[in-house]
Amino acid sequence: MSNGEELTPGCRDAETRGTNDVIARSIEGDESDAAIPGEAAMLITVLSGLWTLDSGRWTLDFFRRSVMKRKIIQTKDAPAAIGPYSQGTVLGDLVFTAGQIPLDPESGKLVEGDITEQAGRALGNLKAVLNEAGSGIEQVLRLDVYMTDLRRFATVNEFFQGVFPENPPARVTVEVAGLPMGAEIEIAAIGAISNKSRR
Repeated sequence: MSNGEELTPGCRDAETRGTNDVIARSIEGDESDAAIPGEAAMLITVLSGLWTLDSGRWTLDFFRRSVMKRKIIQTKDAPAAIGPYSQGTVLGDLVFTAGQIPLDPESGKLVEGDITEQAGRALGNLKAVLNEAGSGIEQVLRLDVYMTDLRRFATVNEFFQGVFPENPPARVTVEVAGLPMGAEIEIAAIGAISNKSRR
């Protein structure tokens, strides 16, 4: 009511039912009501974006997405996990990788060489996990890079410039006191999964 009068419980229930009916008709595409109050129209706009028709029943799209199951990624083309974690996990259209250090997938040993060679091996392992998830290096949204010596940042930056010559992903680079197995660099990623590459 707009005249400031207090509603009784019964009136409140009736008004709520009326608003719900209008919202339901709007979601279903019924525009039979000539006029919809401004606040109700705004509410309808918000709610109609949250609901989807699934098998003949209206369900909250937010709730449907919140109960999506995650998928565990495992591939022999990347080093096996050296702890209680997965190489990667998928939820919806995103893949989250574990950090990859420059381990040879076959020998399980740390590759020798300078920081560029270590970064290349770590990124190769990362690519394998992304590909197994149906993503790829070109679909990376964010990289997390951990280094034991940021004085080599310029060299690593130049390496990534070659990997992503255009439209590079977001990136975080952090110096740490140490990395597993004495590695000098570790790289993790969040990548997108396209419908065409979904398995």
